[in-house]
Amino acid sequence: MAISWCKRNNQLATTTYNKQIQLWAVGTPYTLSNIFSVELPTTVPHAVYFHGADVLVFEMYDGEIHTLCGKDGVVLAIKTIGRMIGNVAIDAACSSFVIDNAVNRFSLHRMEDAVCTRTYNINPKKGFPKQVIIAEGGLMVVGGGNNGSIYVFDKGTSEVVQML
Repeated sequence: MAISWCKRNNQLATTTYNKQIQLWAVGTPYTLSNIFSVELPTTVPHAVYFHGADVLVFEMYDGEIHTLCGKDGVVLAIKTIGRMIGNVAIDAACSSFVIDNAVNRFSLHRMEDAVCTRTYNINPKKGFPKQVIIAEGGLMVVGGGNNGSIYVFDKGTSEVVQML
């Protein structure tokens, strides 16, 4: 299950393991009104984010990213990265996203076409899912390793800046 909050529009997006995506308007005093509820029948949604007025749904097993219209849930576009998607984080400008790619760990992708532009290798021993974020105003990628360490990468060079 994934949840995303859009403060600007007072909306809440939710996904469930049974392939449902719902968008809610949050009123006062904390009432929910359903804007849309759709099912993406081919895979399991793993992460959800707002992209302007639309909703991005990152799917776990097939590597697809669906852009849904924020008014009615109609699929506007589908992109694919061609591999399984673990954890996802989007930069503040919505120009790129980083994922736990379940192969060599983290990869950075352009939002416009989902092409991988950089990888951040932590040489995993086993393929356990890891958390990853874009930090420091979009300059760093921070993610966990399965050795108990936290890796801080320079987003532009893929160099390990610090290991905690």
